[in-house]
Amino acid sequence: MLHFGYRDTAMSRTEYKDALTEKMKNLTKNKKKKYEKNSDEMYEILADRQPQAIKNAERLLEQYNPPNPTHDNPSTTVHLLVKELNEFVK
Repeated sequence: MLHFGYRDTAMSRTEYKDALTEKMKNLTKNKKKKYEKNSDEMYEILADRQPQAIKNAERLLEQYNPPNPTHDNPSTTVHLLVKELNEFVK
């Protein structure tokens, strides 16, 4: 979700999947396209949105003091891994 905009309110897994499906349909201009977490295409579809997702994830993590990703909702720390991995592709 953070690839598409900042969000700091909780959502259920079903709500996430439905919302991401709508975002994917709009992004790909394919009204039958559904969000699939493990899709081989996902990286390519979202690659140009990665900087925005990282910025939004950093902003989200900052709102918790101290952060506790196992209890904070919503929360993510995947951007920390992505930033590390990006160091190897420069």
